[in-house]
Amino acid sequence: MVQRLDLNISYTSKKNFFKKKEYYRNSPLTVEIPESMVDTLSSGFVVKVQTGDSDDKIKVLLKKGFFTTLVEMEATSFPIKVDYGEGIIIDKTQFYEPGKKLKFVAHVNGYDGEAEILEKRLDIDLSDKKANCISLKIRESNKQRGKDILNTLIECYNEDAVLNKNLKAQNMLSFIDERLITVKEELHEAERIVERYKRENDLSDIDAEAKIILEANSQYRKLLLEAETQYSIISMVDSFLNKPENKYSLVPVTTGLPDRGAAEAINEYNKLLLERMRLLRTAKDSNLALRTLTAQIDVMRENILNTVSKAKESSDIARTDLKKQEEDFRSRLRGFPEQEREYMDIKRNQLIKNELYTFLMKRREESAMTLAATSPKCRIVNPAYSKNKPVAPQSLILLLIACGIGLVLPVVYLYGKTVFSVKFNNKNDLRRLTDLPIAGEICHSSTSGYVVLRENSVSPAAEMFRLLRSNLQFMLPGGGKGILLVTSSEPGEGKSFVSLNLAYSIALMRKRTVLIDLDLRNPKIADYLGLSVTTGLTNYLVSNKEGG
Repeated sequence: MVQRLDLNISYTSKKNFFKKKEYYRNSPLTVEIPESMVDTLSSGFVVKVQTGDSDDKIKVLLKKGFFTTLVEMEATSFPIKVDYGEGIIIDKTQFYEPGKKLKFVAHVNGYDGEAEILEKRLDIDLSDKKANCISLKIRESNKQRGKDILNTLIECYNEDAVLNKNLKAQNMLSFIDERLITVKEELHEAERIVERYKRENDLSDIDAEAKIILEANSQYRKLLLEAETQYSIISMVDSFLNKPENKYSLVPVTTGLPDRGAAEAINEYNKLLLERMRLLRTAKDSNLALRTLTAQIDVMRENILNTVSKAKESSDIARTDLKKQEEDFRSRLRGFPEQEREYMDIKRNQLIKNELYTFLMKRREESAMTLAATSPKCRIVNPAYSKNKPVAPQSLILLLIACGIGLVLPVVYLYGKTVFSVKFNNKNDLRRLTDLPIAGEICHSSTSGYVVLRENSVSPAAEMFRLLRSNLQFMLPGGGKGILLVTSSEPGEGKSFVSLNLAYSIALMRKRTVLIDLDLRNPKIADYLGLSVTTGLTNYLVSNKEGG
């Protein structure tokens, strides 16, 4: 089925990183790989073809896995021959649009590998517990491809069943035709002997003359005739099995054997041979299942040879006993003419050949009828169809999963943010690490300006700066007079912001306050206050003027 539908090669084209288009019977490009190469392909590979606005520059890339590049080349027109293995041909189809950008991808896999992938997606179940029907289902994104897979699978199954049945019937016909030639010649020879014996001995109707005399002996003759027939049949089977060229050929004759166990064993042997013939069409000689089955057939063949040989010996013993009984009966008929006894032997040989010929002709007609009746093994009740709604992915389940993730992720984020945070979130975090006194806490300000503390400002940030000012008055010696240094280890941590607003808070108490920006590389205080300054601290430090 995979080989017939070319499912081992799937075609797609990339629209963007998240979106791609899948092709089935409408691919703009095709990738042709030699049959011998696909049949022996152990692992798949990817063929990428990229075209631009013009078809004069085509990039081809063969990759195996994510990191192995097999072939990388450029071409100017289609078809393109890629030098890999026995050669790969890339050609355009009727769906190809010249001058259109295309990022084409072909995934190439072996027949066995693709069959294993499809087997996992195929569901087989009874349609009803009391019915003799099965239902086939496959999960497939392309509706038409899914229908073709199921319908073609049934077609291949029926073809295989008909082939097996015809193969068995054909082997039977070949064997019977071969035996009929031999038996026919033997029957003609027996009839010529009867004719010659009658002519030499001037006998006309010896059967009518001996009917009354031999009526009592008819029962023994009948039994002996059956024994001879059975012995001939089992001899043919034994001869067929002992020929080396028939080692793995079907044993055509399974009826008429005196030993029922031998007939059943031959039937089981034929089933194993049919299974081996089926495996030979798809597997190699090194296949483990084929080798195991061949070993089982060899063991069973030896058992059958022993069984047939013993059955032949048993049939020969029975035939000998019947002959002995007949000879005893003949001893009581010595008064009969010698001609009648000779004729009886000749006639019996003719009847045996005639019975055997009739038996083979009957089996030949049965095999011919079996070969002519090519009815499929199964019948499709409902052709493959697709459901209107997709079976996967299920929207409700995805919605529930998304809601669950939406509820869990914030909790995980907040908890992780707390656990892995490297910053102080409150003053308690700082108190666990040091015994230094904490003067206050400053929150973030949402205002656009840098000065958050005004005469009548009541914002949270302004209140925090007032609280910081009050705490510093109690903590600093001299009634709050002195020099405060605001610093930090990294830029952007709020030194200028805190210094500026703290100075404002102290100045609002009608105290003389001097704010000096000691950042020599990137001073910001003047910019925050909107002042245009040409000289600064550096100019003062390098000058010789006091109080400058």
